[in-house]
Amino acid sequence: MIKQTFFIILLCCVCFTAVAQDEKITAREEEEVKYFQKVELSAHFPGGERAWSRFVERGLDLNAVLSALPDSVTEWSDSVLVCFIVNKKGEITEPRLEGNNKAIYEKPVLDLLKKSAAWQPELQGSGPVKAFLYYRFYFIMAGDMSSVTIKRFRNREGIPFPSD
Repeated sequence: MIKQTFFIILLCCVCFTAVAQDEKITAREEEEVKYFQKVELSAHFPGGERAWSRFVERGLDLNAVLSALPDSVTEWSDSVLVCFIVNKKGEITEPRLEGNNKAIYEKPVLDLLKKSAAWQPELQGSGPVKAFLYYRFYFIMAGDMSSVTIKRFRNREGIPFPSD
């Protein structure tokens, strides 16, 4: 009788612990996947979009990109979608590139993102939240001139983001 009672108590403890752990996991997962339709302050580079654009133009190693092209190419243009997360601390995480020739741009763009200053995180409600950012990097080469310009989008489908 004592063994049966002990077994039933032990079984109940195990069941309650499992339920509590499931609830904790669910709450943590819920926190990680909050999407907001309207944010109070969107994530941004210190100094805003113009400062981010200058950082990209000055910091991106265009020679690494151009060296991947055949010598016979004198005029060329292309673009790649750059996606990354600005976490609650303002750090860039999970960067990735999407596009046809992403292998050409991957190392220079990822190196640029690693050099980036901390961003102002997105603010919603009582504090910072994780933000998913999408930038289209446009590469242009004409003769001896080459440049990169950027444009921010709300999502990967290309809905423009309001400029600052």
